[in-house]
Amino acid sequence: MAGRMGEAAPFFIVGCPRSGTSLLRDLLRSHPRISIPGESHFLPAFFRGYGDPGDEPGAPRLAERILGLHWVKAWLLPLTPDVFAGDRTFRQVVTRLFAAHAASEGRERWGDKTPHYVREIPTLVEIFPGCRIIHIYRDGRDVALSWLATGFQPRNLFTAARTWKEYVCAGRQSGRTLPPEFYLEVRYESLQ
Repeated sequence: MAGRMGEAAPFFIVGCPRSGTSLLRDLLRSHPRISIPGESHFLPAFFRGYGDPGDEPGAPRLAERILGLHWVKAWLLPLTPDVFAGDRTFRQVVTRLFAAHAASEGRERWGDKTPHYVREIPTLVEIFPGCRIIHIYRDGRDVALSWLATGFQPRNLFTAARTWKEYVCAGRQSGRTLPPEFYLEVRYESLQ
């Protein structure tokens, strides 16, 4: 996977919220060559909504929308929309963003940790053929209790358990369609 900045296939850490995605991100981010910025939240939705920019004016317009997102603003990227003028695909625009973040940290490889992308694995693979998916899962009882303790959604044990099952099943179903070298399941309890 060696190559110039941003050329290596990215990886995505996905899973049900409260399943250890942050712990896994921190473990991987401790590697001196790996950069993982804050959660992106926009990739599948923007890909479906905007697609490939296709022309010189389209790429800076797309980049301006992405750079304006509060999640991306938090990355403190030294980029302006005009630097994207040569990009013709959504993948190129996103790679430029993540590669700029990696470069700002002096790192070579980038990944993303956005848990709910576990439901979007086919879209991630469509955007980034050859990407690696790391699906972390945790005992559903612990996830539900941890989730309820946050005070955010879901607000009851039944909904937490049902949502956990939906996330885990979605990840595994998508993972079965990928070659084994592109999909890895990690059990949270094995990291302790």
